[in-house]
Amino acid sequence: CSYVFAMGKKSKEAEEGQFKPISLAIEDVGTLILALKSKEIAVAGKACDAIDAYAEISDKNKLHIASLGGVSVLIDLVQHEDEAIRHRATMCLSTLTKSYDVRIQNREIIKATLIPQLVPLLSLSTQPVGQENAVCILANVCSEYTIRKDVLGQNFMPMLVSLLSAPQPDINCHVLSTLNGLCEDYDGRAQLMAAQPAEVLLSLLDSDYRHIQELALAVVAKASRNHQCRQQLYNVGILERLVGFITNPSYAKSYEVALDALATMLHERSALERVSHVPEGGTQADSHIFKILQLLKQDVQSVKVAVLACIRTAAQDADSRRILRDCRAEAAVGSQLVPDDPKQPINPTTSSAACQTLSALAVSKVTLNISPPNNLYRALKSSAIACVDAGVIPKLLRLVSCEDQTCTQAALQTIAVLLRHSSDTRKQIFESGIFSNIVDILEQISHQNFSMQVHAATCVAAFASDMHLRNAMATTKIISALVALLFSGPHTNTLKEQCLVALTSLASNMDIARQASLADTQPFETIVGLLKSAEHAVVLAAARLILQLCNDPSSASAFVHAGALDILREAAISRTYPSETLRFARDTEKLASDINCVLINLTSLEQLLSTDLSSKYAVTGHLNNLDRITHVFFDAGKVGEFEKLPRLDKLLTSPRSNQRPVILANPAGLEKDTCLGITHLPNDTKLIELLHTISQIAEESSSKDHQIQLLASIVAERMGGAISITQARQYSARLHLADIQLELNSNVIPIGKISCGSYMERALLFKILADHAGLESHLVRGEYGRAYNVISTNEKGLCVVDVMHVPGSLHPIPSCQHLHTNHPFLVI
Repeated sequence: CSYVFAMGKKSKEAEEGQFKPISLAIEDVGTLILALKSKEIAVAGKACDAIDAYAEISDKNKLHIASLGGVSVLIDLVQHEDEAIRHRATMCLSTLTKSYDVRIQNREIIKATLIPQLVPLLSLSTQPVGQENAVCILANVCSEYTIRKDVLGQNFMPMLVSLLSAPQPDINCHVLSTLNGLCEDYDGRAQLMAAQPAEVLLSLLDSDYRHIQELALAVVAKASRNHQCRQQLYNVGILERLVGFITNPSYAKSYEVALDALATMLHERSALERVSHVPEGGTQADSHIFKILQLLKQDVQSVKVAVLACIRTAAQDADSRRILRDCRAEAAVGSQLVPDDPKQPINPTTSSAACQTLSALAVSKVTLNISPPNNLYRALKSSAIACVDAGVIPKLLRLVSCEDQTCTQAALQTIAVLLRHSSDTRKQIFESGIFSNIVDILEQISHQNFSMQVHAATCVAAFASDMHLRNAMATTKIISALVALLFSGPHTNTLKEQCLVALTSLASNMDIARQASLADTQPFETIVGLLKSAEHAVVLAAARLILQLCNDPSSASAFVHAGALDILREAAISRTYPSETLRFARDTEKLASDINCVLINLTSLEQLLSTDLSSKYAVTGHLNNLDRITHVFFDAGKVGEFEKLPRLDKLLTSPRSNQRPVILANPAGLEKDTCLGITHLPNDTKLIELLHTISQIAEESSSKDHQIQLLASIVAERMGGAISITQARQYSARLHLADIQLELNSNVIPIGKISCGSYMERALLFKILADHAGLESHLVRGEYGRAYNVISTNEKGLCVVDVMHVPGSLHPIPSCQHLHTNHPFLVI
């Protein structure tokens, strides 16, 4: 492009000091920017016009001008002494700032220099063209958050609100656009309401220009996000004006924007009550809300979606949902799920919006015991039941089965909400055949849609909460699918949480077949790993599942083998020694979550320990009379608070070392233990033979005292005989145990091989024999390598059974805890 300018030139014939005009063509934008600095007003003005024309062509041209420093030069002209130049400079800047790249490139100079210079241009003394250009610049730059903050700091709001009353439509448009940008922030909305704009906004809704009406509606929609703003707008009657706007067919082209504004106004229940009011002598069909619901029958999809958004916003509490239920909102919304004609295609946008609205409506729940024919039942029944009564279940099933994932996800979310309510609702939804679709969704591991699978897992958990439905579910497939999803990658904590919840529900009253199905999927290490999650909700769900599953001894053993006890013990320690986060947490919700996790972990720990007696004895040093050693048991010594529990599979495969011996008991005579990962267990025929002998003796024993005496004598005889108290200091079984370790080349010693034992070995053997004979006894670990058997008697109460010095004699004690620090036998 070339730009022609007229400039003065000295003539030979002219008198000295006089010039005649000449034409100058400029074909370079950089030279044109230099012309902006000319002291001749005509040249600078022409340059502004030329730059504006060039910038209007494309965003590329705008950026070209900015890259050559044109913005800073034009900003300098905003304060030019000539008013026309000021207007032309702001005109150019209003064009240039339409470009995002220009705004970002010149953000700092716009914030520091341009914005403060616009303040005087908005005054009433400025000509309308100057006001229009200045407001247009503001409208452009307010789309950027960082610049918007500086605009709010200049206190433009009173001037902008006053300009809303300007007679020029273009000024109205630019001011409204600016307010739309500023109202994105809470501070902007607060400043707008402080300037009292309600009356003028109401008047602009009656403008002759549709564009101004829609911009005013957009400002109302954003301003209404603040409670105080809504109250001010209510007071001037904007709510009624919006309803009148929406129900007037002449404004049909602006329905969508008006409905958006109405949606934000309906955050207040009082607003819903006003629009649902039935005129005196009228019917429900005469209320405004009923007329708004009728808009769902229109063919314009965007209007339908906007109406659904209004209903969704209004359904904020039980009373609001009751009002909507009286207007049969559930049926109206349900009609938008799918077309009535099955041959018609589903509109994903409308269907998804309808599902979200139904989810909002179905939250409420009434738990009154009223029979269906009762009128009170009809008035108070929950919206969830109203949704079901409106026939939405077949429609939701169709959406779950459709190819559009957005529709499927929205439908599953709605179903998950409906399932929270009565057992009848769950049964009705289950019998619709939807469960097979849910299983298919969970099995789609190769192309996961995590959000959709979260809702599917939530549905499974809801179904499984009902015992009759739980028994009817195809548990093998569903368990495999849920466990597979536990292996999903990062950023899927919500999915993992819901899968854990679903598995916990399925595990309730789990029968043998379902136990085997779960064990086959080998989820134990994965579940234990989730105990380390940073998300408390996941930790809590994993701990609850472990608590549910460890009722089964095989599953409990598998959890122990996977390291669950070590992690759960850390939770127990954190209860004793609270972390800084737990001790100083200011967020009470987080604190409650922390404590809840610890308590659930402790409960799971106790349940696991009651099943895995080896770990219980290592951690607590005490087996009570209900803890019967009938399975594989080993004693590797006491485990400290910060020590990890030993694993038998590793102890068996490790060569002999200088560590203390590990005493192994295998009363069931097992050759292997797959739950503990052990493929071969040492043979202990002597223990098995002894147990057979004890079985015969137990049948012949006439009294409990006789059984105690007999078992103590047998133990003492098998472990080296009675040792007097005076000889106890010289007696030691260490050399004998070391010989066995050397013979086996292992630290693990089957208890049947021991023929010379001290307190610890004898007490363990007595506990094994007593459990086999049906004699209730405690095994308590003492200090310095000692252990004791405690029996409850009618005459003496709690007594320690002597299996070392005078086998069979009883020594009363106050409690089992007494033995952790005191020795019941006097050693001289």
